Formats: sequence, structure tokens, C-alpha cells
Amino acid sequence: MKKNRDESGLFIAEGFKIVEELLKTDFKIHSIFATIKPDFSRKDVNIEIISCKDMEKISAQKTPQGILALAFERQVKPDFAQIRRTLTIALDNVRDPGNMGTIIRTADWFGIKDIICSENCAGAFSPKVVAASSGSVFRVNAHYLNIPRFLPLLGGKMPGVSVYAAVKNGQNIYKMTLPEKALVIFGNESRGVSPEILKSGVKKISIPPDGGAESLNVGIAAAIIISEFRRKRMGVRS
Repeated sequence: MKKNRDESGLFIAEGFKIVEELLKTDFKIHSIFATIKPDFSRKDVNIEIISCKDMEKISAQKTPQGILALAFERQVKPDFAQIRRTLTIALDNVRDPGNMGTIIRTADWFGIKDIICSENCAGAFSPKVVAASSGSVFRVNAHYLNIPRFLPLLGGKMPGVSVYAAVKNGQNIYKMTLPEKALVIFGNESRGVSPEILKSGVKKISIPPDGGAESLNVGIAAAIIISEFRRKRMGVRS
């Protein structure tokens, strides 16, 4: 049983921008509720108009934005052939919904289509993650797996793909030649990547500090490291 996930298979998307992003996809819509009739380009969806008080009752937000959609989660199996050809990230016990949503949004910005999530990560379709991702969760596939069991599969199904773990005392990413295809693992907000994963032969990498801060937020660290990996693909030289 995977934690932090809605067993019904339904998730909530709130706000005009996020609902509009949802309607651009092929996610199956269960229902849409709004306090005023929105002007969406898609005309094949039924929208039920409800009162502001009723919206407050069903909303997951303190200040509802006046529109809420219920949709069905979409489960996609990892495509090893696709992962072999590109950059993929993995999240080990990232529990904060804001961080989770930020990382999903960052992955979407850089064209990353798959995120491998440990089974104790925040649910990708929880209301706070959906909101923090600004709808990017509809374009990025989150696969919930046991990462230590998943890593041995890389040898057989993903030959040539290097595996990295972001840690405090790893190799300086600014002095490395980073490949276009790789799996990069980011860890828990306070404990980092688990010892079990670090013992599996992953390459340890770090963002070197140039000031007095104790650490970087995992969402910010992910954005910096993904950007460095993308330099080669985008034709930017250090």
C-alpha cells in the first residue's frame, strides 16, 4: 500500500489556471464545480454552478478560487526505453508537498517526463502538490517504486545510464562533465538520501556553498542540479 495517496483514484485540481491546464490533457474528468460559469475552450465538459459557501465546504484551500475539478489519477508504468535516452530524477522520501510540487514543475520546465518516487514520498496528486506544481503534474509521470529494488534494474534495462545522488559532501557539479542521460536522486528534506541508496554504488554530487547557509531547500537544489545537467543538451558551455 502506497502512502500519502488517495485510494479512490480521484484528485482535486483547484483554480482557473490549473483546471484549464487539466482540460488540455486526456485525464478523465469526474466533475467540475464553479461559483461562476467559466469560459473554457473545451465545451464538452459539464460544469455545475454552486454557491460560495458550498465551494468553501469542498475546497482544500483556505481561500477558494471559485472553481474545483475532480479527475481520475492516471497510472503510467516506467518506460525503460525512454528513460534510457534522457535525464530522469528520483525522489527519496520527499515529504513536503510544496517541495514535491516545485520539483515536478521544475522537471516539466526542463522537459523531464518521468520522476521515480519512493513509496513514502508525498502523493503527486494530493491537493497541495497539484497546486504547487501549477498543473505540471499533468505532464510529468510520477512512478511510485521501491528505489533500492529499482536501482538494480538499471544494469539490465538501462545500460550506460549513470546514477547520481545529491548530497552535502559529494563531487563539485561545477567541475564535472555531466552526461545528457542519467538518473539523479534527491533525498528527504532533513535526512537526505537514505544510506541504503548511497551504499548501492551511486555517484555522489554536491552544489558547493559560497556562503554561510547550512543547506539548500531540496526544491532549489533540484533546480540547480537539473540545470547543470541540461547545459550539454542545450549547447551551453561552462
